[in-house]
Amino acid sequence: MNKLYFVDFENLQDLAYEEIDPNNDMVVIFVGHAQTKISFDIVKKTQKLGKAVEWIQMGGSGRNSLDFHIAYYLGYFIASKESTSTECKIFIASGDSDYDVLIKHILSQGHYCERVKSIPNLTKNLQEPVSTSIKISNQNPDPIAIETKVTPMVTSIAPSPTVSSKALSNNEVLVHLLEMLATVDKLKRPRTETTLINFINSRYLKKKPDLKPEEIFNLLRKFKKITLNQKRISYQF
Repeated sequence: MNKLYFVDFENLQDLAYEEIDPNNDMVVIFVGHAQTKISFDIVKKTQKLGKAVEWIQMGGSGRNSLDFHIAYYLGYFIASKESTSTECKIFIASGDSDYDVLIKHILSQGHYCERVKSIPNLTKNLQEPVSTSIKISNQNPDPIAIETKVTPMVTSIAPSPTVSSKALSNNEVLVHLLEMLATVDKLKRPRTETTLINFINSRYLKKKPDLKPEEIFNLLRKFKKITLNQKRISYQF
């Protein structure tokens, strides 16, 4: 799966669902408890996606109820990504900027997440598709069920603005990385080998075209800055 969209249907409704690639993408549409009418045009667009679209309606109402549901399912999917080394781009389709704080934290953990107000055609900008299967069931109040089998795909996030504009050596990347991570609480740093390697790649690839994030990761271990236990990281600084 290349892209996964979580749609805040209370906030955004008439999106370009025809831009979803049903062979490589998926869209999960969250509907408010009181939203009982959906336009025929939207039904036609989403029906063509088959199993690539899933509708989830809230079982009750309350302040920010739908937002909390999306945050829950987003966290659940990311936890599944970490345990299975799944890689895909995650988008929250909403005009609500309250999601931005959560998205900023998700990015800091080495995952790709972005809030959008439309569904753009990103096919030309994607890397080779990954092999995947995902199942999301909506049987309120049972939680979402996600199954994944993938070949990892490295995503790219904007590099840190404090990095020098010249090409960096491995040692320079290591020094900068240590300085940056030192400013972050240990509990908020990348927690697994996969997420830390993705984090390194996202921050330094454009500053070091020949970057091999695994080499930086191994330097962290060599200098005893991290220890690894079943792919879970413990920081020693």
